[in-house]
Amino acid sequence: MARGVAARENCPKDILITLLDGPKGFEQIVSALKKDYSRGTINKYLNELYETGLITREGRRGSYKLTTEGKIQAEKEVMKQEQNRRIDNASPEEFEKMKKELEHYKRLDRIKELEKFPLPLTATIKKLCSLGFKNEDVENKVFKYWTSKYRPTEHYEPELIPFKLIDEEFSQDDIEVKLIPKSEVESWLNTSKIEGLINNSKIDNVDKYIWFITQIEEKFGKAWQILTYDPINGYYVIGAYKELIKLYCEEFEYQWLNYKEKFNLTDEDWKIMGPYVAWLMLSEAGRFDLPIMITEGFRECVSTHTRNSIDSLKDLD
Repeated sequence: MARGVAARENCPKDILITLLDGPKGFEQIVSALKKDYSRGTINKYLNELYETGLITREGRRGSYKLTTEGKIQAEKEVMKQEQNRRIDNASPEEFEKMKKELEHYKRLDRIKELEKFPLPLTATIKKLCSLGFKNEDVENKVFKYWTSKYRPTEHYEPELIPFKLIDEEFSQDDIEVKLIPKSEVESWLNTSKIEGLINNSKIDNVDKYIWFITQIEEKFGKAWQILTYDPINGYYVIGAYKELIKLYCEEFEYQWLNYKEKFNLTDEDWKIMGPYVAWLMLSEAGRFDLPIMITEGFRECVSTHTRNSIDSLKDLD
């Protein structure tokens, strides 16, 4: 490696990686890195790493060693190098799989981020007014909105849900709302174990709120948030970010198709098994043993539909 600017910029990373093996004195570090860097360059970056708290030194002439933060940073650099080698050596098929994995992790990060956001105040008001609600009804009953730091209590006015403002980032085009008829919620109560808990169709304490949000997640998905404890003009209102709904759909498809790849199924096989897998993923979502259930479903299907069922069953192990 030439001792140019690009090479010098890599020096701090190489020092950290060298110290992963354990504490080393200055001469040991120079000996390990002398092919790529001069003594002056190594000394310069040792001082910088020391000042930033990534390494420590035992006395003026003692050994250098990684701090906890420095060890984490060094391990990250090793992982980056290994990942880069994987990419460089990947076949076109492997590279496409890596790209899908990267998109998967980026998607999960964005989902996690959006799940923390309540819906924006102004945008949601405009959205509901565009559906025919009067502005005063919306403002009076909807927009003090649920946040993770606030819970309804017996002493708290149930018609209002605490609201956090994030108006600058989102507009009404970024959100979706659903209106749930009061009669529909009452029908849920008729089949619920807590029938009679909600009086006058109001969600006015913690137990009732938990029941309501559980029903919303089961029937509409985790993307949807409750905007009202009690009905507005005969409707409960729930809302969601359109982007979050889209991300959930994309992630579901990614997980679904992973089973096709995992068991190396043909398109013809997937016509048989795909709908079954999707049904299991939806109906049994959240179960820790879902992969086992799906595998057992594959076993049963293979033994029923495949000529060479014994060999195919072995392939599932």
